[in-house]
Amino acid sequence: MSYTRNSAHWMPDIIKLCDLFYERGLTKNDSCLKYSPDSFTAMDAHCNDLVDCIKREIYPNHPKICDCLLDHHKIVAVHVLSVLKNQPFIKKCHFENETYVDTMPNEHYCLLLLQTILLGWHKSYGKTVRLTMPVKYKDCLLLLFRKYRMSRSSHTDDVAFAYALSNIVYLIDTYFVIYA
Repeated sequence: MSYTRNSAHWMPDIIKLCDLFYERGLTKNDSCLKYSPDSFTAMDAHCNDLVDCIKREIYPNHPKICDCLLDHHKIVAVHVLSVLKNQPFIKKCHFENETYVDTMPNEHYCLLLLQTILLGWHKSYGKTVRLTMPVKYKDCLLLLFRKYRMSRSSHTDDVAFAYALSNIVYLIDTYFVIYA
């Protein structure tokens, strides 16, 4: 049984954000770094599957599970994990003038996505906020994303990492989102 996720309408904006990240954030080198916009179809399907899995665990006996919504921290985690699993950027080799962002493009895009969704969620409620996450914390998140992407966990349907990541997103939202 498939349920509509409360963030399904975000996908065009997520794709547009990725396009902008590719255009402005990465060094162009078509022989070493490929961008695959087609991966978003698989990402969208993975998001739906992960939301279904989480809803079945959180609301096991709810008569109208399709009406149940996940909090925005879990939704952020679902989208980030879907990017890491389906990788819109494929890096084939290292190249001259490579930046730190170029070394882990999927992970950097996930960090941007996480920040954008959090800020957008607050904005949708009429709140003006800014994110003040320390660089050291961002670096740790990037390494965590890399660890997940390279692990066997990214190839399973286990939702444990989604719960763990949603708790990290909650902490970021609680301690690093500042109301302006």
